[in-house]
Amino acid sequence: MADPLLVHSDLETFLVDWYRTKLAALATAGETSVAGFEVDRVEPSDDSPFPEWLLVIRDDSGPAELLTAERALGFSVLGGNQLDPSRAKRACAIVLGLLWTIPAPDGGEVPRNPITSVEGTNGPYLVAEEQDRARAYGTGTVTVTPEAL
Repeated sequence: MADPLLVHSDLETFLVDWYRTKLAALATAGETSVAGFEVDRVEPSDDSPFPEWLLVIRDDSGPAELLTAERALGFSVLGGNQLDPSRAKRACAIVLGLLWTIPAPDGGEVPRNPITSVEGTNGPYLVAEEQDRARAYGTGTVTVTPEAL
């Protein structure tokens, strides 16, 4: 039998599903700053309706070796309005805080959790936005492991 082929899992898919679950649980527990959030990997196109509150998770990749890789993540929180960005900033702080709570990988999650460690986070930062909504942004760096095919 040939050696297994090692490939890195789709980190965005795991994080989108994981954050949907975590934000919904926090909102149910009374954390109103994350209530009603949609979570996706892209912002809606110009001809699509924009949700009231949105978390966009982006995997900017990074250096990889055979058994590990570093991934730079971007988290954009959009919603509310630019005159009062406090909810967007708090929600982004919660998103960054949640990153530190991701469970150990290979716990049977579907999709597979490839994250072995969180190396750090930055933010939240308020970012200029052309749309009439607030945008808070944060980043995270994680180490991931591949799966064997």
